[in-house]
Amino acid sequence: MLETYVKRLEDLERVALSFSGISKTYAIQAGREIRLIVESEKVNDEEAILLSREVAKKIEQDLTYPADQGHRHPGDPVGGICPLRPGESMNILFIGDIVGAPGRRAVEELLPRTVDRYCIDLVVANGENASGGIGITPQVADYLLNQGVDVLTSGNHIWKHKEILPYLEDTDRLLRPANYPPETTPGRGLATVETAAGEPVAIINLEGRVFMSAIECPFRTVDRLLESLSPEVKVILVDMHAEATSEKQAMGWHLDGGKRGGGHPHPCPDRR
Repeated sequence: MLETYVKRLEDLERVALSFSGISKTYAIQAGREIRLIVESEKVNDEEAILLSREVAKKIEQDLTYPADQGHRHPGDPVGGICPLRPGESMNILFIGDIVGAPGRRAVEELLPRTVDRYCIDLVVANGENASGGIGITPQVADYLLNQGVDVLTSGNHIWKHKEILPYLEDTDRLLRPANYPPETTPGRGLATVETAAGEPVAIINLEGRVFMSAIECPFRTVDRLLESLSPEVKVILVDMHAEATSEKQAMGWHLDGGKRGGGHPHPCPDRR
């Protein structure tokens, strides 16, 4: 793994240095970004823009990594990719809660190597506390999606920042709990994505009602959403954001036999 990582960085820098006018290169972000230092006496600002495009094109043409050979997920590739044939097992990474700047830094630093090590096909994360520890802004949502998270889920803190409201209407990669009234609530609580191997995956976002707001019943809501799914969707992940773990466990029993996740509870003594 380390040898492959080092070779990737060396190859990126080698391709970039093959262009006239580039004096130094630095491959960073696990090889997802390369910074170029040009000779100012040979390359002006406009030429630098064209040069960067040529370097990117050359890298796409000349370099082949596992990411070009098999699966990863609906979002941009992160780290290495492992081949997956339809019908084989699927690895899903679910991150229960990304909290503030420390959580975002952890995603940036740890997600690529985790995807590499465990051959992750799909990355889902609860991001409702990613901006300052409560709520999420469009800028932070875009940042996390660009880091390799495929779908972001949320909970009652999704409404903290008003600028997220139009963003929810324009994307299906940031979900809000599905059991809010659809006729008066922006966004959606269900997303169906497809891995590069062609396997469809449904992600459902729910919110509990015990010690929380009296919104629609999450049990009736999930039953309705499950009935709406195509029979081709065999993998279903449910993130239920709730105050009481007992309510989340009840949902687990209700969905017994399906693919589901727990999300993060609000502080309570029961950590099961």
